[in-house]
Amino acid sequence: MNLEQLQAKIDDMPKLNRETLNQRASDKAFAKLFHLNEELEKLKEAIIDPDSKRNVSSEVLEKCISATLNQIDTWSYIAKLVEVDTN
Repeated sequence: MNLEQLQAKIDDMPKLNRETLNQRASDKAFAKLFHLNEELEKLKEAIIDPDSKRNVSSEVLEKCISATLNQIDTWSYIAKLVEVDTN
């Protein structure tokens, strides 16, 4: 099989319909948000309970919290875009 034949085969593969694509995108965004919120709680606990830090400074944990909050904001925005696109 050459490259052109492979590309033709790929082009003929079934594509997701819009409803399925939107549902999958929504599921992915909300799963990611769930995971990020769980991570945020773990980071908060690590700052509150010094024994759980495992030799990680509070500064590093605070930077991780900041980055996680930024990701939560980003994925919340993505989830809203998906929901708007669904309607």
